[in-house]
Amino acid sequence: MNDTVKKRSRGKGIDVTEPGAQSEQGTVAVAEPTAADAGEGGAESRRGRPRSADTIARDDKIWAALTSPMTREQIVANTGVAANEVYLSLYRLKRDGRIQRERAGAQHVWSQVTPSA
Repeated sequence: MNDTVKKRSRGKGIDVTEPGAQSEQGTVAVAEPTAADAGEGGAESRRGRPRSADTIARDDKIWAALTSPMTREQIVANTGVAANEVYLSLYRLKRDGRIQRERAGAQHVWSQVTPSA
């Protein structure tokens, strides 16, 4: 008798064999990926697809425009970049530690992070 253990995957029509189960060809060996296989620990550990050249250029343009603290609306006016794209660029630049957000009264202003010597 065959001891193969199969699961049905949510109606997708795909049979999944459990690790270590017997199949017609023999034992199924399943190994978890290691950190070296996944590329973790280096610059390659970022998730998702790589940013396009247009996105990188837009982020750099917005970063260069921040010569003094500005609101998002001022950035839109000075760069000509759409408001939603400015918002996304500000998010990425802040996440990467290149800019900072501060309060100026009731508004947020964005500025470049000054390198500490």
